[in-house]
Amino acid sequence: MNKKNEPLKMTYMRALESYKKQDYKNAETYCYKILSIDAYHIESILMLASIAGGKKDYDQAKELLTKAIEIQPKNTTAIHNLGTCYKELKKFDEAKKYYDKVLKIDPKHINANYNLGVIYYELKDLKKAKNYLKKTTELQKNYGIAFFSLGNVHADLKEYYDAISCYQKAIEINSRIVGAHNNLGLIYRAVNDLENAVKSYQSAIKLRPKHGGPHHNLALAYKELGKFDQSIESHQKAIECEPENFAHYYYLSELKKDILNLDLKNKVTKYLSSNNPTNKDSAFGNYLLAKYERKEKNYEKELKFLIEGHQNPLLRL
Repeated sequence: MNKKNEPLKMTYMRALESYKKQDYKNAETYCYKILSIDAYHIESILMLASIAGGKKDYDQAKELLTKAIEIQPKNTTAIHNLGTCYKELKKFDEAKKYYDKVLKIDPKHINANYNLGVIYYELKDLKKAKNYLKKTTELQKNYGIAFFSLGNVHADLKEYYDAISCYQKAIEINSRIVGAHNNLGLIYRAVNDLENAVKSYQSAIKLRPKHGGPHHNLALAYKELGKFDQSIESHQKAIECEPENFAHYYYLSELKKDILNLDLKNKVTKYLSSNNPTNKDSAFGNYLLAKYERKEKNYEKELKFLIEGHQNPLLRL
């Protein structure tokens, strides 16, 4: 071994040790010390890019990764990570370009296949998403999040039993993927297997007791089973988790009319008059106000609020 390289190697090992301990400040110091001696030390450049990416400083990360690619044009780590910078910035065309470059060098690159699958899913190109994610799970059979993502694609394609299989596999690999339990429950409900839906939602809640979504979904399953007291209890727990989510109040009001009190009405009215209501809360807020007007037999006002709520086509009742 060249003795001149020994100090650099020792410094890099210190940088790597600091990085693993998440002591990024010292890791950066060691890397910049190395680069002051050897400006083409690829490992230090890649480590600095990873630290920059972790800080969401994607401009610096892109600059460092571009330099790494200039030094080693076929370095798949640098090319892949540059694609990931663009993916995080939602610049999917640029991200795809770099992931495709990775796959031209290494068609079996697991993360490039996975990330392309995720991007195509975001772009609603479900056929391509399915192809890339399926290839990912074939290349790495213990990649839990990839099975979860593939399950989401199958679910959107209404390939329900394939979705169930993927979610179950994801849970088998990593039982702590909350979304896999919750989404498995959604698919069980879609195929009218309500008992298994309840069990899946309960598993999700056990992992994340303060996550409103599974409580809400559990409430809907209980309602379909005719277990109205349990449905009310689950809706109330969803509200405890997400007190500003008007969808929870809306669905609870179908089972418990007395929640339509003046305090809730004032809360909804105040929210809708704010500057930045979300589409979802705006829709369900208007649906709630429509219920108040129906109770008072103010049908014109009820219709007005229903029309307002229906402005978002994704949230139509």
